[in-house]
Amino acid sequence: MIYQLRHSYLWIMLLLIIFTINKINSQDLKDSVIVQQLYQKANLCLYDKLDCDSAIMYAKRAIKLADSLKYIRGKALGYNALCAAQKKKGADYNNAVNTCMIALNLSKQLEDDILYVKNMMILIGLYSRLNEYEDALKKCYEALRFSEQHPVTYGMHEIAEIYNMIGLINYFYVKDYDKALSYFQIAFSKVPNDTITDIIRLRFAIIQNIGMLHVGAENYEQAIKYYNQALQLAQENDFESDIGLCNNNIGFLFLKRGEYNQATAYFRKALESGYNTNNQDIIVYAHTNIGRVALRQKDYNSAIYHANKGLKIALKSDDINLVNECYKILARSNEGLEKYEVAFGYLEQHLSLNDTIYNKEKSEQIANMQTKYETEKKEKEIALLKHQKAEQEAIAKQEFLWRLVLIGSSVALIIFVIIIIWSFRVKLRAKDLINIKNEEISRKKISELIKKQQIKAILEREKGQEEERKRIAQELHDGIGGALAGIKLNLERVYAHEASPTPVLERTLQNIDATFRELRSISHNLLPPNFVDNPFTQVLNSYIEHFQNKLQLNYTYYPAKLLDSINEEIQVDIYRIIQELFNNCIKHAHAKQVDIQLTGYNNYINLLFEDNGVGFDLQKYKKGIGLVNIQNRINILQGSFHIDSKPGRGTLINIDIPI
Repeated sequence: MIYQLRHSYLWIMLLLIIFTINKINSQDLKDSVIVQQLYQKANLCLYDKLDCDSAIMYAKRAIKLADSLKYIRGKALGYNALCAAQKKKGADYNNAVNTCMIALNLSKQLEDDILYVKNMMILIGLYSRLNEYEDALKKCYEALRFSEQHPVTYGMHEIAEIYNMIGLINYFYVKDYDKALSYFQIAFSKVPNDTITDIIRLRFAIIQNIGMLHVGAENYEQAIKYYNQALQLAQENDFESDIGLCNNNIGFLFLKRGEYNQATAYFRKALESGYNTNNQDIIVYAHTNIGRVALRQKDYNSAIYHANKGLKIALKSDDINLVNECYKILARSNEGLEKYEVAFGYLEQHLSLNDTIYNKEKSEQIANMQTKYETEKKEKEIALLKHQKAEQEAIAKQEFLWRLVLIGSSVALIIFVIIIIWSFRVKLRAKDLINIKNEEISRKKISELIKKQQIKAILEREKGQEEERKRIAQELHDGIGGALAGIKLNLERVYAHEASPTPVLERTLQNIDATFRELRSISHNLLPPNFVDNPFTQVLNSYIEHFQNKLQLNYTYYPAKLLDSINEEIQVDIYRIIQELFNNCIKHAHAKQVDIQLTGYNNYINLLFEDNGVGFDLQKYKKGIGLVNIQNRINILQGSFHIDSKPGRGTLINIDIPI
């Protein structure tokens, strides 16, 4: 009763502690889970749905919630998703750079190398988009040094991306084609040999870049070789958009070479891929390029058609360069059709856009200079705010430590209570197991004792039976056998003195001879075999050879030396089993041929006995005395006994006896 009260009290305490901890931490835990869910939704919108605006919305919500919780990791994840979405949207790369710098600082503060690597790769891409190749190149080399210091964090995939980016910078900015080619080749050698989609796309991008490099060097044969490799890779992996990109590039190559029909064929394939994937970039480039080819071939109507198609999409995407190219095609095509007024209108728009592009490039240079100044200013402001932030974090850390102490104490108490309950149950369980084990041991000992007594009784009975057989055999041989011999002698005298013996007398003499032989055979079978003076295999030979006149025999013993050396009691049992098998074969099977194989192995003897007799149905057959005797002997020897027989097919008996 006291134990039950204590047990109930401990469980009540445990429930109260768990309830208290849950009440303190459940809301914070729930909010931190929501932050991670918002981060996952942002990535889903960005990479699966290609919805940059939704991704930016979810990322900002994650940052706001994490900031209110002082959940630094959640804030770092939010900024990572935000800068990735801003980069992909492509609207404001300068703002994306600032976001990425915050994400980098947070991941560095958390010492999260994997997140740091992700942010670094985004920043390199942003610098390249802004044509700030020097900064991009610096970050690439910084990333390579980081990869040497953190080989576990950086995989071969990321390292290959860095080398690919260095190659692009050397191509576009440094204009060193040889160096760019060497970096592309290093990048290709670093790409893992995996079938992951991202890795295949990286391999595709590097091959495309090498082809582009050869185009810049006017090495068109090599360029077409690499473009075809990239096209094959895209086709093998069903990258429809990439197939369109490859066809556009190959078409542009043929356009530069003046092979217009082939160029048009590839641009039309690109156009088909663009419409299949609803990829507006591929569609607008394909239409514009087909317009260029048509203009050079003086197919002005086709050029106008495709230029208008391209212009419609280019105006929506605010791609000034493409819009300007479409105006140029339309101006020249209408001029070719002698529609000078229309041509002049498009020419004015084309020239106006040229001025706009020039002014925009100047504005971008000024904006870049302002961005650098503002970035430096923000870095100083960040440095000044670090002290205040450190104080706030110290307070938050202290609160966190108090929570940890409370949680730790509660957990320790729970663990203590669980250990007490568990140890008590373990003791009870151990006691029960010991009792069960002792009972099993007792049952086993009793079972083994009974088995030993049974075996001893069976062996004694077998011994008595052998002695009784010996006594009966001697009485048959000496008593009845002697009497039959005397009768036979007297009848032979009568037979000798008869002038004309009657047929009855002759038959009587023949029957007495047959009876005498049968009596001798029975007495010899009843006598135990003499294995002391004769080898076991020789005794078996002597017995089996008696049946040579009645049966066609095939018998082998192997190895004879091993069989002759086994225990005499086992030899006697095998001998008796073979006797019973021959008796059954002659009386019931009516066989003409018998095959016997007796084989000795390291730990058992195998006996195969096969006849070509009438066989029997195992399902309907009831074992007679002979087979029962065989089964009993095998059970005593702890062996196995298997019969395979069917009517009209003979019988095969397989016996294994351990030695």
